[in-house]
Amino acid sequence: MNRNLLVTLLVIFSASTQTAIKLYAQTDKSTANAPGAKLAENMVNRLAKAKLTDDQIAEIQRLATVYGPKAWQIRKDVNITAEQREAMSGARKEGAVGGKSGADLTKYVYATANLNDEQIKAMKEAGKVYREFQQMAFALLTTRQGKRAGITTMSKTEKTEKKTPRVLPATRILPSSQS
Repeated sequence: MNRNLLVTLLVIFSASTQTAIKLYAQTDKSTANAPGAKLAENMVNRLAKAKLTDDQIAEIQRLATVYGPKAWQIRKDVNITAEQREAMSGARKEGAVGGKSGADLTKYVYATANLNDEQIKAMKEAGKVYREFQQMAFALLTTRQGKRAGITTMSKTEKTEKKTPRVLPATRILPSSQS
């Protein structure tokens, strides 16, 4: 009797484990194909040092489902080929290693991929959407999380003003004890 009970429990445990694994695999596939899933994953990975809460991760995923399809639709309309995407990826890596950054790197990437004017315009518009998503995601962070992740929300002028030392006026007035 005890042996039959043990065998029965093992069978039930084995079946429930297999069912749980199948359900997990299905949910993992469905979330991986959700609109903006890759965008959310990249942002969460980028902010890993910030130690995001579950609520923040959920909000980033929600934002990605809004902004990801917008950016994709902009790029989809101009038919950027897989070869062009591969060329852009390779050029981005080569240019970064070569010391290019900012506008110079962007021009280099577009030239290497042989993008036409319409495609370049679409890439710039999609970039605006991605930056908007990025700003929304960064706004979710606390000050401490932003510092951990190395994120600053200051504009270029604010950074410059912060770096500029204050110059105190030179006075020739001595304290009353030294007069």
